[in-house]
Amino acid sequence: MPQVYCIIPGVHLHETKEKLRVIKIGRSGLSWLERLRSYGNNSTLLVVREVNNDIITERILVDKFKARCNNFKGREFFWCEPEIAMKLFDEVTLGLNNINPVNPVNPVIINPNAMDIDYDIIFT
Repeated sequence: MPQVYCIIPGVHLHETKEKLRVIKIGRSGLSWLERLRSYGNNSTLLVVREVNNDIITERILVDKFKARCNNFKGREFFWCEPEIAMKLFDEVTLGLNNINPVNPVNPVIINPNAMDIDYDIIFT
């Protein structure tokens, strides 16, 4: 089933403005772990959900984030506090009855030393 996600990409981990972080929202038919890995070491998963229509859900997410957060670059990267990003994400995905969370309760960080063979997930 397709998924939408909200992450802090590892490639932008050190870019901050006070409490704001670079947040990436997107969609994928891949497993969320593979998608997270593609954004670099130390990417942090905030939330991922299986959805019925990932294309429409992603468009609604982008519109919601545009209305509440400043653009960082492209159309899916925003400056936002992680807690607010998760709340916005929930408002859209749960509001569309997409209620099948795929992620653990806590955010996860991909361990950069484990990128070769196994996934070593650290629950924070």
